[in-house]
Amino acid sequence: MDYYGLLGCGVVVVILGWTLIHGIRCYNKKTKILLPPGPFSLPFIGNLHNLILGGDQPHTSFWRLAHKYGPIMTLKLGQKTTIVISSSLVAKEAFKTQDLALSSKIDKDALHAHDHNQFSVIFLTASSSRRKCLRKLLHSSIFSPNRLDAGQHLRARKIEELIAYCRQCSQYGTPVDIGQVASDTLGRRRKKRRCQCNINGQKSDPTPVSEQDIFVSGSDSSSAVLEWAMLELMKNPETMKRAKAELAQVVGENKTIEEKDVGRLPYLQCIMKETLRIHPPSSLLTRKADQDVELCGYFVPKGSQVLVNVWAIGRDPDIWEDPLAFKPERFWDSIDLDFHDNNFELIPFGVGRRMCVGLPLAIRAIPAMLGSLLNSFDWTLEENIAPKDLEEKFGLILAKSRPLRLVPIPLYSRRT
Repeated sequence: MDYYGLLGCGVVVVILGWTLIHGIRCYNKKTKILLPPGPFSLPFIGNLHNLILGGDQPHTSFWRLAHKYGPIMTLKLGQKTTIVISSSLVAKEAFKTQDLALSSKIDKDALHAHDHNQFSVIFLTASSSRRKCLRKLLHSSIFSPNRLDAGQHLRARKIEELIAYCRQCSQYGTPVDIGQVASDTLGRRRKKRRCQCNINGQKSDPTPVSEQDIFVSGSDSSSAVLEWAMLELMKNPETMKRAKAELAQVVGENKTIEEKDVGRLPYLQCIMKETLRIHPPSSLLTRKADQDVELCGYFVPKGSQVLVNVWAIGRDPDIWEDPLAFKPERFWDSIDLDFHDNNFELIPFGVGRRMCVGLPLAIRAIPAMLGSLLNSFDWTLEENIAPKDLEEKFGLILAKSRPLRLVPIPLYSRRT
């Protein structure tokens, strides 16, 4: 037998050996509970080929695989065992009963570059005393109702600056990059503050907290949400018309919206919820199992990666009627439906111990900015917009593949 024949036989033996060893599902030896179902994995690469063949949007690939293997499934991403959750019912069981065991993040090498794994409230382990201290500080000193009320005049000033910039652009017919101007407005540089925190029961430990890191990361997701909202309204002119009518009646036409006005604008709130349903800032919530867990009758081994496909939950036809359509009215009879743990069908800000700490600011600032843009101008799309310009771009933030550029038109021009 020639060299290539021997090589081919060797490859076959390796594949057969791999199939024999790994073809049988892993299970918990004590309870005999199997891993969730999933596609067959290949040596070394696992199920990466399933994602590559599905394009460059992992959340949509997971969604398609879930149609075949169910709302909880197992994949091998390289050598990492990954459990993918694609339904609100499974997510509820996971984070109502096993939140503590599933509240850590996978430790990635990139996090060590600037010690984010040691100091960032986003990546510290849930049991970390430092993380508990930082979250307490954020809730009490930055995102508490009193603190947000005290700073709303500053955010209102930024929105006025945004409107003034758009008004200047309207004089020359210059398109406005909606995402960029929103990010600039929300993500201004802030000084670093230091807090005195008692960590691990030791003496007071001065822990540096950078508001810039917090707000810049938050501004990326907020600007993406605002951009998607404006795009959906441009695609749905009747919805835009109804939103403008509410703003004109409640606040008065051609006025900026203050955060205190948002509570009197229920349809604007519905638009925000519908945008977050279809376009969550992060399509996937990532967790790590700190111990063996039983979930929906399946075995989730310690150290495995757990992904919650928030994007897929927002498109679940068992929850949402006509799920791919942009219909803010679907929230009209459930206006009190919020983004907290009891509503697992709408979790764009995460759940449990890892819920976004900036949620109280987001639900104030984004509607106020969106309402101000709608109430101050009419809008048209920049010329030569192609269908691909409206697609998603997968990343830490689920943003548009191309910036949304709109031309503001002064309201008075419609009367001339």
